Amino acid sequence: MTTAKAPTDILILCGGLGTRLQSVVSDVPKSLALINNTPFLKILLNKYSQQGYKRFILCTGYMHDAYDSFIKTVPELDVVLSKEDTPLGTGGAIVNALSLVSSENVIVVNGDTFLDCHLNCLEMLHTSNKADLTFCLTKVNDASRYGAVDITATNKVIGFKEKDPVSKPGLINTGCYVLRTSVFSKFNLKKFSFESDFIAKNINNLNLMAYKAGECLFIDIGIPESYESAQTLLKEFT
Repeated sequence: MTTAKAPTDILILCGGLGTRLQSVVSDVPKSLALINNTPFLKILLNKYSQQGYKRFILCTGYMHDAYDSFIKTVPELDVVLSKEDTPLGTGGAIVNALSLVSSENVIVVNGDTFLDCHLNCLEMLHTSNKADLTFCLTKVNDASRYGAVDITATNKVIGFKEKDPVSKPGLINTGCYVLRTSVFSKFNLKKFSFESDFIAKNINNLNLMAYKAGECLFIDIGIPESYESAQTLLKEFT
């Protein structure tokens, strides 16, 4: 009898200081900022659990005690905490949490970003290409705030474009990834940026793939303007 494969764990990066948002949200970390009276993180957990994901690891740092209280409000979900005593950067936060991951691959998402796409499709592309790391890309009308990702016709990631002051459409990195948990095994890294210190510097050494999610709802609540927009755009999810 074949045992069904357990769903992949999801690692949510929640350790940021949220400096740009503190003018409107200062009493809680930004992942717990309220969207129509619902913590943003709860919206994310509900979205992913509806897609069949069952285990979530929160990488916390700034105001981490708030997450101890938060997980008591979602007893129906398997949520564990990976705490940073000192800031480790996004890459360091991931490495710090890997001992808690129970799956061969792990999905990494930002705790201040909502992406309305099917993560299982992202996983399928990652697995079929035996990738080290797979990006989830989306098309936006204005890529100037984010910078763009260069990919080949076969969806292999080959480079990155810096932020362009000219507003124009483009494929952007949503900050959502699938990665093999063993991908850091050859590197001695502890405090570092996942994107600039690891991905960008090892682009020729890793099998990097891209999943194009198309034009889907993508919102980063990290600045006051987008946080305000989220109150309307995410109303159906609260």
